[in-house]
Amino acid sequence: MSAHLCGRSPKTPAIGVALNGLSYLAAALTLLLASDALAVELIAHRGYTCRSVENTVGAVTDAWLLRADGVELDLNVASDGVVVVFHDDNVGRRRIADMTFAEIQAATYQTVPTLASVLALGRPRGYYVLDLKAAAPGSYSGLSELLAAAKLNPAMVVIQSEYLAVLAEVRAAFPGARYHYVARLKRRLLTLGTPDADSLLASIAGHGLDGVSLKGRKAIDVDYIQRLHRADLRVFVWTINEPKRALHYQRLGVDGIITDALDELHVAITGTGAARSPCSDHEGFVKPSDSAQQ
Repeated sequence: MSAHLCGRSPKTPAIGVALNGLSYLAAALTLLLASDALAVELIAHRGYTCRSVENTVGAVTDAWLLRADGVELDLNVASDGVVVVFHDDNVGRRRIADMTFAEIQAATYQTVPTLASVLALGRPRGYYVLDLKAAAPGSYSGLSELLAAAKLNPAMVVIQSEYLAVLAEVRAAFPGARYHYVARLKRRLLTLGTPDADSLLASIAGHGLDGVSLKGRKAIDVDYIQRLHRADLRVFVWTINEPKRALHYQRLGVDGIITDALDELHVAITGTGAARSPCSDHEGFVKPSDSAQQ
């Protein structure tokens, strides 16, 4: 800021006072805008999994209790069309898509919830991020009816996938939600580099997307994020668990951080709350009798 705006001009005291007042207003506005720019949403990856198994009603409930801005869930579809909250494509040696919901339940020692049962919890404060894992066309033909039946405000639902054709199908049936492309940003074999922002934008152009969910990579910098923002895309990064990395991405200007360490990042970013003690990983869903077959 130039010197004449920071103090009173001896020749024109009235103008100097006015300009001085304006400079303080400008400074206050700058700080406010900077604060908004640094605001970042914390999204619980598969719910809060310290006390409950991932992608379960308990994990979702705990995430809302810990003031998550959003809860990310993985969706697969059973052979009888039931949308289940489950990450993997298979249970043991059987594909989820080839199993009925009853068979999935019988094959797991933890109850695999349906999406309907999770949505019945409501949405206490934030939004759901629904990650569509199935790639087959028509897999999610019943998803729009489920979301409509839950009476969710579409604007409070983010639907993401690495399959653009799947996103297009669901978007046509359920407009109003926010749609994100999941970009793993795999390293190129020849250049060993991460795809740049322009390459990413070119690959998703014309699909009417609202955002991207990026795997956290070192190549992501301020320019990368700003390029995506200039294209009117919101930016999430995943899966960020260390407070230092979370603060780094917050400074870069990302809109959301998907994390397993919801409470720890909440402390780091907001300075409020209490950090959790480390918790052990869960062993998973497959029954011990099936584990030898994996």
